[in-house]
Amino acid sequence: MATFTFYKPIDMSLTASWAGYITNASPGNITISDNAGRSASYNGSFSYANNDLVGGTLFSYTESTNYSQHYSITGLSLSAVAVKNYVLSGVAMIC
Repeated sequence: MATFTFYKPIDMSLTASWAGYITNASPGNITISDNAGRSASYNGSFSYANNDLVGGTLFSYTESTNYSQHYSITGLSLSAVAVKNYVLSGVAMIC
């Protein structure tokens, strides 16, 4: 079962999407960061071929600003490739 944990008060209706760049892509973590100190951390078990994510499972997601966590979602078991494709489709946004 997935668990959504807030570490500070957040009005989700006021969050804005943002774009970043990959700062880490390892077998256990993918992190996307921007120049404003925001980061999105995807944790799981990932596999790559030719510098592209080709398999694995996403177990948790955490969003932070300047190393201070805003919220996390744990207890996931999602296809990493399906999540990647969904995010890249433009339908899903990092908030």
